[in-house]
Amino acid sequence: MIVVAGSVPIKPDKIGELRTAAAAVCAATRAEKGCIGYDFSLDMENPTVMRIFEQWESAADLDAHLGQPHTQAFLGKLGELAAGASEVKRYVVAAVEPL
Repeated sequence: MIVVAGSVPIKPDKIGELRTAAAAVCAATRAEKGCIGYDFSLDMENPTVMRIFEQWESAADLDAHLGQPHTQAFLGKLGELAAGASEVKRYVVAAVEPL
């Protein structure tokens, strides 16, 4: 499994636009092959920070997602809404165990 996690600072006056863009990309992405989970949220302590958490069956599935038109459109929009650099990492998960 591949997990993508991170954060993006968002311009305070652009949170509404972020919600609209995120809702559209989430709906399209969750229907993609290999998508286990695809979620964005706003940080509880700093609501101008968007948190990212994605789960993919394989690196190939994630790579295919990154090439989708809806993903490219969202990333372009996110560039307009961001208030600074993102911090996003890809993790390769060898095993998942319940807590």
